[in-house]
Amino acid sequence: MFSNQKLIEEAVEQYLLSPDTDYAIMITGKWGVGKTYFVKNVIDKIIQKQNLKLMYVSLYGLSTCKDLNQHVFTAAYPFTGTTGYKIGKAVTETILKREDISFAAHDLDFPIKNAVLVFDDLERVNGNDAVQRMLGCINRYVEQKIIKTIIICDEKQLIKNNDYTKTKEKVVRFTYSFNPDSDYLLNITGGMAGKYGEDVRQVVSRNADYIKLLSVADYCNIRTMHAVISMLAFVSGAVKKGGVTHCDDYIDAMFKCFIGYSDEINNEEQDNLGRLVNGHITPFAILFHKKNSSDGGSFGDDDGPDSSIDNDYSFAERFYEKYFMGDQEPYLSAIALDICKNGICDADDLLSEYAEFTRKRSPQDSLELLAGDFWKLEDSVFSTTVEDALNHLRQGTIENTGKLARVVDVLSFFVRNNVINSVVEDELSALGRLCIDKISDKDEKDFVERMQSFKSEIFPSSTNGEAAMRILSYAEEKANSLTGSVNRVEAEQLLARIADTKDNEGLYALFADNSAWMMVPFFSFMNVDFFIDTTMNMRNETIISIAGAITRRYTLFKEAKEKLHEDHVPFERLIGAVEERIDSLSGTSTKPLKLFALENLCEKLTDVLKVLQPVQHEQSSG
Repeated sequence: MFSNQKLIEEAVEQYLLSPDTDYAIMITGKWGVGKTYFVKNVIDKIIQKQNLKLMYVSLYGLSTCKDLNQHVFTAAYPFTGTTGYKIGKAVTETILKREDISFAAHDLDFPIKNAVLVFDDLERVNGNDAVQRMLGCINRYVEQKIIKTIIICDEKQLIKNNDYTKTKEKVVRFTYSFNPDSDYLLNITGGMAGKYGEDVRQVVSRNADYIKLLSVADYCNIRTMHAVISMLAFVSGAVKKGGVTHCDDYIDAMFKCFIGYSDEINNEEQDNLGRLVNGHITPFAILFHKKNSSDGGSFGDDDGPDSSIDNDYSFAERFYEKYFMGDQEPYLSAIALDICKNGICDADDLLSEYAEFTRKRSPQDSLELLAGDFWKLEDSVFSTTVEDALNHLRQGTIENTGKLARVVDVLSFFVRNNVINSVVEDELSALGRLCIDKISDKDEKDFVERMQSFKSEIFPSSTNGEAAMRILSYAEEKANSLTGSVNRVEAEQLLARIADTKDNEGLYALFADNSAWMMVPFFSFMNVDFFIDTTMNMRNETIISIAGAITRRYTLFKEAKEKLHEDHVPFERLIGAVEERIDSLSGTSTKPLKLFALENLCEKLTDVLKVLQPVQHEQSSG
């Protein structure tokens, strides 16, 4: 899907820079696509950059210019929306009314300075002719007061009205259709999930590709995802309170149900949805019904006695295709449907459904059986299960650190209690360490990231505990030893990307406020000589961009002093290298433009060092 987000950002910036504008601009897009979020979180930064403030007004339910003016007045003077002001205003109006004096501040010609008006929800005004009336009132701010104005709406809901089109031409000059790509939905969803904690964020991370596919297919939007994340947080918390710790599969299944149910309820398909969830129409049942249908396998014949049944099967087929994408064993949660309808469910019912889910999908893998509830094993299969687990350990084929620790822990428990004697505890620990080495060697970066997010405190209460913690401690030590090399490789790759490409994506990845490198000493991770050589050979424009971004990061945030102090070493070395190059110029030589750009960067770095040096002094004196 084509994304024109950057184009709109540039267009808005150009609009704000224009000295005289007697027109508004419009951002249109489908319901829930993220227009308002985009304006409030992305466009607002562009507005602030021009030393302006965003004044947001929702037109939802408004019908008169007086209503609109009142909302603009409140946006311009927020204190007028407080209870104290309203009480004082009511008393004043009562007194003045006795003297036959009208007082309505919002009807006065109040000033609006250094602001950009943003009118949202134009298609949701109240009244048949209210849209034209609102546009006419907005035109007063645009044409007479010359106030920069942005209108947000779903224009497809308005375009059928000829009067709207004529009125719009007088007010709006440029219209931009907001078409975000799949990464936009994923990033916003990840941000929303992060507010609810690491467990919810991990759900989004695990299902990132699924979310992007839904976005491309236009099966969900930001409003839907906001509701889904809230419901997901409720389920995650309720399951954890019930003592369940390893339930990723169930939570992921609920996640898909929440998305599909929410979307279909918005499409007014609640009745069909209820019959699907309660009727247990599986993908296999759909194929069987098609094969045995009288019309050769097609649905939708409204003439026969089975038309209602066909309708249910047709809806089920579409639902599975949209939200489960080829999964032949989709899990439809009845509890998820209750939560979508009511926002809550009974905790005992939730745990009962989880138990049912695990029974239906009980793992047959010997490692899962052993690392799970091994008391379910009978003697007839126990010995085989243990031997299979030992083979996995000896061959180093267990690739999940948590599962590995649990398997070693359970086997150690059996050794201590004389249940097995084919292995000793020391050998189990050694085999566990070898598995950790193989996991880390396969993908160092992935191993380090997994260990950084791994929460040992949520490791299930174990039979022995000590054996598991020894494996986990070894894994943490291994990850810590690899962190430096992983960070160096990633940092050098990103700096090389910034140097080699003309776009700004690399700079955004490094300096954006939500960057993973935001409060990390990025420049100290890489080889100093590599940093100096790469920086001194960058394009002039990139050098200047880095100079501005570095100044902001190190001087604007209080945490920079403590968290980024290690960057002083590469900065000092770069300053020294640039000074040497300047000193090497002969007295009559002119300074190359690149060297001038590097000199500008070093001036900024000198200011940064003033922030970082006190930390150096404190550490050296300590």
